[in-house]
Amino acid sequence: MNRVEKLNTTLFMNRVEKLSTTLFMNRVEKLSTTLFMNRVVGWELSFTEDLSELRQIYIEIKTRSEKNKYHYKVSNELKYKQS
Repeated sequence: MNRVEKLNTTLFMNRVEKLSTTLFMNRVEKLSTTLFMNRVVGWELSFTEDLSELRQIYIEIKTRSEKNKYHYKVSNELKYKQS
């Protein structure tokens, strides 16, 4: 059995005063990406990744007012293909 895993994630934001986004991805090699932006109007983050082992993705988005915090936990979709 051949295991194929693919993750396609897109985030859209409009009229954000201050944005701090952190993506953590666990796989064979660890990837940790942090993006900081100020006075963003019409922001888009998009990535497509072929993953071998992904447990979960933790995304934290903070705006200028700290009371607006969003936490997302996204688990990858596993697609199995028989060979």
